[in-house]
Amino acid sequence: MRQDILSKIHGGHQGIVKCRALARSSVWWPGLSTDIKVMIEECATCVKERKPPPEPLQPTPVPDYPWQKVGVDLMDWRGNDYLVVVDYFSRYIEMALLRSTTSETVIQHLKSIMSRHGIPEVMMTDNGPQFDADKFSRFAEKYGFIHETSSPRYPQANGEAERAVQTLKQLLLKAEDPYVAMLNYRATPLQCGFSPAERLMGRRLRTKVPAVPNLLIPDWPKFHDMRSADVQQKEAQKKNHDKRHRAQPLPTLKPGERVWLKTPTEKEAVILRPVAPRSYELQTKTGIQRRNRRHLNRRLSDAPTPKQSPDKASTTIPPDAGRPGHRGEDGGSPDPSSEQRETDSPSEGLPNERPVTTRSGRVVKRPNILDL
Repeated sequence: MRQDILSKIHGGHQGIVKCRALARSSVWWPGLSTDIKVMIEECATCVKERKPPPEPLQPTPVPDYPWQKVGVDLMDWRGNDYLVVVDYFSRYIEMALLRSTTSETVIQHLKSIMSRHGIPEVMMTDNGPQFDADKFSRFAEKYGFIHETSSPRYPQANGEAERAVQTLKQLLLKAEDPYVAMLNYRATPLQCGFSPAERLMGRRLRTKVPAVPNLLIPDWPKFHDMRSADVQQKEAQKKNHDKRHRAQPLPTLKPGERVWLKTPTEKEAVILRPVAPRSYELQTKTGIQRRNRRHLNRRLSDAPTPKQSPDKASTTIPPDAGRPGHRGEDGGSPDPSSEQRETDSPSEGLPNERPVTTRSGRVVKRPNILDL
């Protein structure tokens, strides 16, 4: 009978607080509040639809030198496709117009960019078909750089490239001459006080803005001070993000655990192995996939029946449930037997009983009864 009542309480799949409030108006038994909590936490429908809390920000480590790590992405702008490459150290952006989005075209433009800035150690991309092809793998092996990919459906993993795409779109949207806009971006100081060009090449760029000739003489900034300022900025950004969003880490998943995969068509999956921080390889019905931890909800086993008390197997519906100020264990209505104990012995139990309050919060003082 309790399981049937719990199912009716959770019929609308509301949260723990709402279900407890609904039950408090008419139903009570010992441990009702705990039973409601367990039932909701193990409800398959609620688990699949549950939105995970924000995770603590995981800033990208600052590279040791310019062009050590780059982010690559494709950008669509007014019907044209562009290749976007950004340096993780200097935030220097390179852009190239693509006639097609095939691996061959992307590789040719990357070779051109590398001929100017050098070959990076690490190249971060998404899982687009042009980056997932065998030709791109052979290109990475031939040129000697590590090709890393972000989790599908989680672009934040390649945040520098995504941010660069948004910056370029804003520049192209407002600028009459896109090349002048790109020049000004590369020459504008960042929060650390140095421009992307200074961080990459050690010199300022000459723009339309008048400048003293001495400022254009190459003068490499103090490298360690510049990198330390960048690290401190990322730490402050992480602290503010975690505080503002009340971020908390999600539990780590272990191989063999069953999870719900949050996709347009929800699927069941089994964890195979972690492939990167907060990224897992999964076994699904359609094959092996990779997803970020944020897209995975633990799939619990069949929910156990709420605990039944052998001597109190029936549900108690007190006649005075809902009376203002009348509350029992776990926020429900009190057990009627407790009222009987109150009148059996006035000298026992009174100091330890829960005080009754009015709606305004004033404690109600019971009158002393003379027992002759």
